[in-house]
Amino acid sequence: MKILIITDAWFPQVNGVVTTYSNIISQLSKRNIEVEVLHPGKFYSLPLFFYNEIKAAINPWKVIQKIKKSDADYIHIGTEGPLGIVSRIYLSYKKIPFTSAVHTKFPEYL
Repeated sequence: MKILIITDAWFPQVNGVVTTYSNIISQLSKRNIEVEVLHPGKFYSLPLFFYNEIKAAINPWKVIQKIKKSDADYIHIGTEGPLGIVSRIYLSYKKIPFTSAVHTKFPEYL
């Protein structure tokens, strides 16, 4: 089994989202479940002006290409940031099932 996790929060960031997914991936690997993480470090990206720790992938088509190339059995959107939004739009349009989670009270940051 293979799971694709799409997240805007990943190393070198230190926060609850990174810690949560790092721990989940560690436990899944102990059960021989392969996990691929799609994160901003895999794309040319720039920091968000209102949240410098999160970087936005500049080319949404590259995000879509990586999703298409993935052979994951399950897709999980771990954050509803730039990568998560592009992924949600594409997956919904193509009627590809996915799960998602919200770990932060984003309205309080805006």
